[in-house]
Amino acid sequence: MDSGPSNRTERSAWTEVEAQSAWIRSWTLGGLRSRHSQLGRKSVEARNTLSESRNYGLTLIGDLGG
Repeated sequence: MDSGPSNRTERSAWTEVEAQSAWIRSWTLGGLRSRHSQLGRKSVEARNTLSESRNYGLTLIGDLGG
């Protein structure tokens, strides 16, 4: 059959495209995951800063009231 080589060429091209898309997918997921962990870290830092400032504000109010 004539269709053998062309099928093989299409198949290898498809495999290459799939490999590239898998690489892009893993790279994107890795980038998103690292970005997400950075955001998580920043939100934890912001939360800590917020609680520290709240404690500081309560201390000031306590000092003013007392």
